[in-house]
This record gives sequence, structure tokens and C-alpha cells, in this order.
Amino acid sequence: MFYHGKERWRCRALAALFKDLDRELRPFIPDYDYIFHDLGEIPDEHIETLENKFLQASLLALKYSQLRTELVKWIPTILSLAMGAQENLEQNIIVYTFGVSGLKEDEIITLIEKVPSTNPIEKIIELHDQKIALYERMIKEKDEMMGMLKKLVDNIKR
Repeated sequence: MFYHGKERWRCRALAALFKDLDRELRPFIPDYDYIFHDLGEIPDEHIETLENKFLQASLLALKYSQLRTELVKWIPTILSLAMGAQENLEQNIIVYTFGVSGLKEDEIITLIEKVPSTNPIEKIIELHDQKIALYERMIKEKDEMMGMLKKLVDNIKR
């Protein structure tokens, strides 16, 4: 469970909310442990080390949702991290972030302009280079496997 409210929240079991409950009804109250995280206490550096960029964007947006000035500082980072996620997820994080920010339209436009844009041609070249590196690695592994097979066949023939 992630908490991101203004006030400190004290984590307690669900059964603690029902102090005056009849003894016969107690067995019907779920009594389980859960993992609780106060996003305000998780350092930004830890969030930024997560591999999933969309998760990083989401946690940062939630963490600073109640702290407008901090959120405004983080919006360009949040938006650039969210880019590339599934379209509906990308839209959701953008709508949420700007919804809780309380910014005016001109302020939003200014922040969007600060988001580094990806040149599509550069992206295509980058993907092409990654594809070539993958093929080269696959060819090397195939050659190594062929060498091992030849040694195995030679050993069997002896």
C-alpha cells in the first residue's frame, strides 16, 4: 500500500477500526498484514533507480501531489518518464499530474515545452543500432554453439 496524503498516516489493522464490534462478528473482519509505504519517506533517488519508467513517473506524481511547488519542479521529469508507456497509461499520468497541480493552461504549456522531445529520426537510428547489436550478439552466440557442436562431434568420432 502506498500512502501519499498531506497528514502522516498511522498504519493499523482493519480490525482496529471496529473496537466495539460484537464478539460474534469479529471472525468476519479480515485480519491480515499488508506492506505499507509512505511515499513522503522514500527518497527520490530510490524511486529514480526503478527500472520501470512509468512506475517512476507515477510514484513521483503521487509523492508530490500534495506539494504543488515541488510537483511543478518535477513535472518535466514525470512527463518525460511517462513518455513511451502505453498510450492510456501515458494519458492517465498526464491528466492526473496536471489535475492535482492546480496550474493554469499557460503554465501547463510552459512546462510541456520544457519536456525534452525525442527526435523521431534519432529514435529510429537508435532502434536500428540496437537491432544490429542484437543480431551481432546472436551471430556470435551461434558461432560459439557451432564450435561446441563440432568439438562434441569430433569427440564422439574418436
